[in-house]
Amino acid sequence: MSNDYVIAGGQPGFDRLRVLARVWGATTESLLRSVGVGASMRCLDVGCGAGDVTMLLASMVGPA
Repeated sequence: MSNDYVIAGGQPGFDRLRVLARVWGATTESLLRSVGVGASMRCLDVGCGAGDVTMLLASMVGPA
């Protein structure tokens, strides 16, 4: 088993994840809406990268 991580770490890895989030953001939001993510739901973002999907989910479900 390899210990190599596919995504480069540190600031370059974070920056890459942010670029991917901007590129795929609208598609991700559309997918989440199509599966019914909405107010007051509980969601788990596994492997959350830079946290962009987590923040999108939070905005969709609200504080409750």
